[in-house]
Amino acid sequence: MTRRGTSPVPASFGTSHAPSESNAPGARLSWRAHTAILAGRTAAWASRRAGRGAGGTLPGTVALRMAPQLVTRLAAGRRIAVVSGTNGKTTTTRMLTLALETAAPVLSNRDGSNLVRGVLAALMSDTRGRIRTCSFEVDELAL
Repeated sequence: MTRRGTSPVPASFGTSHAPSESNAPGARLSWRAHTAILAGRTAAWASRRAGRGAGGTLPGTVALRMAPQLVTRLAAGRRIAVVSGTNGKTTTTRMLTLALETAAPVLSNRDGSNLVRGVLAALMSDTRGRIRTCSFEVDELAL
């Protein structure tokens, strides 16, 4: 039970950027993170089922509302390449991803969802941390 006005989530949740036992890819996620991921995936499924869209950014949008530090948590311990700029982001990201895939699997926001919610949606596709290399297209205003 928590006191009124306090959060059941530890204050240190998602604040460290260096991989450690608690925030390395594949580390156990909190109940809040799991619930946010499940809600995001469910929203994407419902969106596709209702014919309201592909559900590309919706999982990230829903998950961010429930667990604002989820991006930090899921990105921790991964090698991430970020492509940003005015023109050519999608093409450059695709070429970079293809080049990196010659060495290892790569996690990328292939659908072009280049805001935080799109990056989170891509990270949510590998919550166990099996893919250590990422290539993300990110809008310059989202940096």
